[in-house]
Amino acid sequence: MSNTLRIKGQEVLLTVTLNGTIVSAIKNVTNFNVTVNLDQKTEDYLGETAPQYDEVFNGISVSFAMHMADPAIFDFMQSIVRRAQRREPGIVVNIKATLNFPNGQKRKVVCNDLFFGNFPVQFGSRTDYGEISVDASGADFIVIA
Repeated sequence: MSNTLRIKGQEVLLTVTLNGTIVSAIKNVTNFNVTVNLDQKTEDYLGETAPQYDEVFNGISVSFAMHMADPAIFDFMQSIVRRAQRREPGIVVNIKATLNFPNGQKRKVVCNDLFFGNFPVQFGSRTDYGEISVDASGADFIVIA
């Protein structure tokens, strides 16, 4: 068994920017996911005894959910809707996840120029917190040490 400490969610800081300004309404994040989208290609060729493999990079997918604590989150959502309606086309949204590893190392995963899907707002019951789920996609990401 390894003594290596693994990173936990409490060591992850999520920052969302809209046109370079931090969206302070995005807090109380309950989960965060980044998926590097790759398509695996397989080809069988005559005269060969095994298939050949390749992959194609298809951007990234980002998702997170948060409990609502600031009504300004609806302003953020409206900005995304205005961009989608072509009323405010210059809007740029970036997400940065700062990963603070227990051994002191740090990585920043920056997802630039994201585009969004649905924004479901849900209230599960009388005692549940209101939650918003966010799904986005982008062309690329960078990792900063």
